[in-house]
Amino acid sequence: MTTILTRTIKLGVFSLLLTGAASADTLTVETTSTGPAAAACPVEFHSIVIPDSAKQCQLFDTAMDDDVIPASMVHFMADSKDQVISFYQQAIPGLTVHSTFNERTLLVANDNAIRVVVSPDGSGTQVDILVTAKG
Repeated sequence: MTTILTRTIKLGVFSLLLTGAASADTLTVETTSTGPAAAACPVEFHSIVIPDSAKQCQLFDTAMDDDVIPASMVHFMADSKDQVISFYQQAIPGLTVHSTFNERTLLVANDNAIRVVVSPDGSGTQVDILVTAKG
């Protein structure tokens, strides 16, 4: 059951990041021995600076090798959605708002190699990052 849940979550995150459409309210990932677990957040994820305020990181690229593509990571920040969008637009040159749907904002890099989905989540913001190509 946990393996099915983990695969469903992975598929949902990739689907959301690739299409810009949203179908789930909040992504919840259980800590299991067979799926991604909350871990200390890295300082960088595929050359993308991760803010110090990032918490509850779930890495779907456990190799953390910049050559492993596509790669995705999800994390939570206590900052507002607007603050998070501003941070990532400053951190990633050329990252622009592509669309907003159901309170989720999709940011896409000019070369389409990076997609970031920013969603309100309780008292903070959830961030989904997908890297599809080397920058």
